[in-house]
Amino acid sequence: MVPRLGARVRLRAVACAILCLCASLATADTASGNETARLPRVGAEHIAFPLDGGSAQQEAAFKQSYAYFLSFWFDRAANGFREAAERFHPFPLAVLGEALSHAQALWDTVDEEAGQECIDRLLNMTGANVNGTGGAQAFAEGADLSPLARRDAAYIDAIVALYRPRSAPPEVRRDAFIAAMLRRVAEAPEDEEAKVLAALFLAARAFPGARGYLQRGRQDLDRAVELAQAVLRRSPRHPGALHALIHSRDAPRLAALAVDVGEAYGEAAPDSSHASHMPTHLHLRLGRFQDAEAGNREAVLRSERTALSSPLLEQDFHSVQFQAYALAQLGRFREARGLLEQRVEAARRALGDAPMLQVRAHVMRCSLALESGRWLQEDALPPLVQCPGCRAYPLAARGTAAFVDQANAAIAFGIGFSALRRSAPAGSPPTDEAWAAWGVLPAMPAGGAVGGGEGGTEAAATASAAALALAEEAAARLGEIAAKHAPVSASGTEWSRQIRSSTHTDLTLLQRALRAEIMAASGNPAASRAEYTAVTELARASDPPPYGPAFPPVPLYELFGAQLLGEGRVEAALREFEASLLNNPNRSLALLGAARAASALGLRCLAAARYAALSDNWAGADAEAVGAALAEARAFTASVGAACGAEGGG
Repeated sequence: MVPRLGARVRLRAVACAILCLCASLATADTASGNETARLPRVGAEHIAFPLDGGSAQQEAAFKQSYAYFLSFWFDRAANGFREAAERFHPFPLAVLGEALSHAQALWDTVDEEAGQECIDRLLNMTGANVNGTGGAQAFAEGADLSPLARRDAAYIDAIVALYRPRSAPPEVRRDAFIAAMLRRVAEAPEDEEAKVLAALFLAARAFPGARGYLQRGRQDLDRAVELAQAVLRRSPRHPGALHALIHSRDAPRLAALAVDVGEAYGEAAPDSSHASHMPTHLHLRLGRFQDAEAGNREAVLRSERTALSSPLLEQDFHSVQFQAYALAQLGRFREARGLLEQRVEAARRALGDAPMLQVRAHVMRCSLALESGRWLQEDALPPLVQCPGCRAYPLAARGTAAFVDQANAAIAFGIGFSALRRSAPAGSPPTDEAWAAWGVLPAMPAGGAVGGGEGGTEAAATASAAALALAEEAAARLGEIAAKHAPVSASGTEWSRQIRSSTHTDLTLLQRALRAEIMAASGNPAASRAEYTAVTELARASDPPPYGPAFPPVPLYELFGAQLLGEGRVEAALREFEASLLNNPNRSLALLGAARAASALGLRCLAAARYAALSDNWAGADAEAVGAALAEARAFTASVGAACGAEGGG
C-alpha cells in the first residue's frame, strides 16, 4: 500500500491563507490582455482551469504555462509559472505548477533541488508545516472552503507529496502523488485536470520501454486510458488527455487503438514540437514511416520557429532520431546521413560538444550503418561517453545512466559488427542476381538451400584476425556496460530493480548477439546458431521496448534471420523475420528477408505480400542503395500478378 507522504497542514492557518489569497487574486495586476496572442499555440484554450478569484490575465498565464507542461515543454513551463508567481504574487497555484514542471513525468527525471525550493516557497506562502502525513484532506474536511479552494487544497497535498519527505525515494513520492490525484478524481469527478495528471503519471509508473511492461504495468496503462478518455468525451481537444492516451497506447499491439487521437493532438497544439512528434510514436509502431518522417520533420521546424535561444534544443534530437530512423526504413539513406550531420553540427555550434549530442549521434550512426550496409569504418573503440548531468530524455523509466550506456553499447556493437562484415570475403557469387546481398542480409547460397536443424550450408566466411580482435574488444565492452546494470536484489525499490533488470537484459542480449556473430565469423556457425537461438528465445519471453526506433539498432530476430538465410535455413529464417515484423511492423530489412525466405519455400503469396510492402516503403528510395533489391521486389510481385488475394499468405 502506498504511504501518505503529503504535507500536514495546520487546519485553520491554511484554510485562512487560501481564503485570503483568493481575495488577493481579485486585485492582481491586470496588465494588457494582448500578451497571449504572441505566445505559442499549445492548446491552452482547450483547458478549463478557473481560478478561485483573480484576473483573466492571471488565469491565461497559468493555463498557458500548464499547457506547456502538458506537452512536456518543461523548461518553458517552469519559467512561465515562475514569472506568473512573481507578477501576480501571491499566487500559490503558480508555485505548484513550477514544482510540477520540475518532476517531468515520463522523462523519469526530477530536478530535486528546484522542486524542493518551490515547495519551501509554497509552504511559507500558505503558512503550512510538514509533519509527514497528508494534510490538505484534513483541513478541507473541516473548513468552509469553496469547491475551487478545495481543489487547490487537494493539489497542494498531491504536489507536496512529489517532494516530501525528502528521504523517500522519488518513485515512492510519485506513487503518493498518483494516490492523491486518484482521491481527487473520486471526490470530484468533474475535475478534468486531476484525471489528466493521474493519467500521465500512471503511464510513467507503467514505465513503457522496460521489458515486461505490458504484464507488469497493464493495469496502470488501462486506468490511464480510462481517465484520458473520460476527459476527451467532454473536451475532445484537451492536449494533456490526448498526450496521455498516446503514451498509454504506445506499443505494437495497442497503437492502432489511438492513432486517430495522435493526429488530433498535433492539431490541438499546433505550435508544440512535442505534439507533432508524439503521433509518430504510433506511426512507428504501425510501420507508417512516411507519416513518421513527416511528423518529426514538422516537430523540428516547430521547435525552430518557437525557440527562445538555440536553434536546436536537446530534446529535438529525439525527433531527429525518429526522423532518421524513418528515412532509413524508406531507403532514403543519403537524406538520413545529411540530416544527422547537419543537425549535430548545428547543435554543436549552439551548445558546444555536449555529451548528449555524442550519445544521440552514436545511436543514429550505428542504426544507419546496420540498416544500409554502409559499415562503420572505425578501427578502434571510441572513449565511453560520460554524461553525469544528462537528462534521460526520453526513455521513460530508464534513467540517465541507462540511456547513456545504451548509446555506448550501440556504438560498440556497431563498430564490432561492422569490422566483421568489412573483412569477410565476398564468397561465391549468387546464382540468381535477385538474391543479392543488401544491408545485413547476405547473398543466398547457391541453389537457395532450404532446411532447418543441420540441413543448411555450413560454409562460413572467416573474418580477419584484426576484425575478430576488434569485435572481441567490443563484446567485452558490452559485457562491462551490462554489468553496471545487473539487478541487486537487496538494493532500492522494486521499481528501480525492475529498471535495472530490463536495462541489463537489453545490453546482455546485445553482447550475446555480437558473440554469436564472432562465432560465425570464426568458422563456427553451429555454435553461433545455438547462441542466437538462446538470445532470441530470451527476447521472446518479454515485451519489446515500445519507444521509437528499434533497440538494438537492428532487431536480434533480423540478425539471426540473416545468418540463417545465408546458410540456406530459410524456414527458420522466415520464423525470425516474421517475429521481427510482429514487434516492428513493416521494417524494410525484415520485409526483404521474409520475402526471400518465403519465396525459397514456395510461399509465393506471402512473399508477394512482403515484397509489395517493401516496394511501398522504397517508392522514393536511393537508387544506388536499394535499386537491385527494389527491382527484385517489383519483378516478383509482377510475376505473381492477381493470383494472390489482398491478404497474401501461403
